[in-house]
Amino acid sequence: MTHKIYTNRHWVFLTLSVIHIAIFWPGFLSADSESIIAQALSGSFTDHHPPLYGYLWMYLMKVYPGGGLMFIVQAALIWGASYNLSCAVGKRWPIFICFLLPFYPGFITHSAFLWKDIHFTHGYIFIASLLIRQSVEGKKLNLWQLIGVLALLFYATSVKYQARFLAPLMSLWIIRHQFGSFLSLKALSLIAILSTINIFGTDYVNALIVPPTKQNHSWQCVKFFDLAGISVNLNRVIVPKLFLRTPETTIEDIKDHYDYLWEPLITTPTSPLRFTKSDEERSLLLETWKQQVVAHPWAYIKHRLRLWIKIVQQNSLRASVERAIEGTSIPGSVKWLTYVFSYIVWIPVLLFYIFFGLYTRRTSLTASSEQDTWLDGMSTVRISEALVLLCLISLTLPAFLFVFSLAATPRYVYFSQVFLAFAHPLFLILATNRWLSTRLT
Repeated sequence: MTHKIYTNRHWVFLTLSVIHIAIFWPGFLSADSESIIAQALSGSFTDHHPPLYGYLWMYLMKVYPGGGLMFIVQAALIWGASYNLSCAVGKRWPIFICFLLPFYPGFITHSAFLWKDIHFTHGYIFIASLLIRQSVEGKKLNLWQLIGVLALLFYATSVKYQARFLAPLMSLWIIRHQFGSFLSLKALSLIAILSTINIFGTDYVNALIVPPTKQNHSWQCVKFFDLAGISVNLNRVIVPKLFLRTPETTIEDIKDHYDYLWEPLITTPTSPLRFTKSDEERSLLLETWKQQVVAHPWAYIKHRLRLWIKIVQQNSLRASVERAIEGTSIPGSVKWLTYVFSYIVWIPVLLFYIFFGLYTRRTSLTASSEQDTWLDGMSTVRISEALVLLCLISLTLPAFLFVFSLAATPRYVYFSQVFLAFAHPLFLILATNRWLSTRLT
């Protein structure tokens, strides 16, 4: 049966992807999405949202109005990634999991939202899946595949600020795949060059799209959020009076607006703080932030840890269930059933996968034979390395979110949830292969 399914996997994926697109067509919009659409329609962009994302949307809407084509792009990437992984899995039973990855409960509802987070995630997982497929098949990326991968990496990095911290890992994976090593001087140089292009190149392109008068300097939001959090933990206002909405603003006002989102602190009519208005004010804000973090590290860590714990507890299924049962007679305890898909629950599993992958790779390199099992020795090594890389990348983003997150929303861990889901079939292949090898010895 598995052989027949593998042979006809093209039709299976095509059918399931069409069903997926039909269910969620034309994608869901949020306030952020509508703001980007407005900019795309006007052709005038700010840097609060990634301008290259809006730029793509602008041209897609010239072909078909609304978000339909944007939704098809992000759906095609996640289904393409699942297809690539199925090719790597081959005629083995975990291929059935590959068919269902885009329906993974931990992120299925959010995959239909037209968000920058989704394009960033789907772009990265498509690249990762293609590298896994080519590696298992013993192939390098050809010239056109390499150009496409690098272009997609640049785009996916440009649409999410935190992606710049993951670009070096993806660059390492690409160079490792193409050259067989990442420790040689040549490989390290290429990784550094590729990472630099993706990090600073996106800033350069964004500057070309967004004129100076349209720059929002969004980095200031996280600084205000941190200063408010430190103030709450110290029970006194440490924000310069210049940035208080009124001279009468007190610590109680900040406490009333301090939550898991930054917007209430600055964007509402009753917000206690205001945005900066000049370069001098932004310099003052940045310098104040540095001084206060150094002066009150524990208050800063407490603020950040509170937000981070809330972030890693999130998943899209839980958020959807909470919205569905709100105002109904369904017991609130139902939402606790969704905690199994919270990212924090799976962090120990990811760490185990990394250990298992490293151990399997080492033992496969020293084993004399892998006969009569699912995998030959080299395939075991390659899948083990892919498992470790998927898990490391999944864990890396939450680590950076500890410092750079602005809110505790489920979509912030969407990326990590997707990479976790794609790691499951690889682990199951390796675990089954080890079990079969043990039975035959």
